[in-house]
Amino acid sequence: MTAPRPDTRALLCAILLAALAPCCQGGEPRAPFACECTFVTDFDDDSRYDVEVCSPPAAETAAALARGCAQSGAPGPVQGCACRPVGELGACKGDACRALPR
Repeated sequence: MTAPRPDTRALLCAILLAALAPCCQGGEPRAPFACECTFVTDFDDDSRYDVEVCSPPAAETAAALARGCAQSGAPGPVQGCACRPVGELGACKGDACRALPR
């Protein structure tokens, strides 16, 4: 006797619902943060890359998002980021990230 096979359609539907659930929820309100991220250049010089991120209202969370954002544009490994809020809660949505002019 073989073990019963799960209904693959039901399994796929459950996976799809689990994946889409975060998209349909209101989620935590977010605010824009301006962040200064530091990195070391190829010549061992300290440098800075400034970004703005849309983050839940905690500077630690904003710094983590900013680090990933800055890493995509910085020419060296990002050491860390310091962030400060620059807008009101609810002023941005999603995981927006952009480089700021210096």
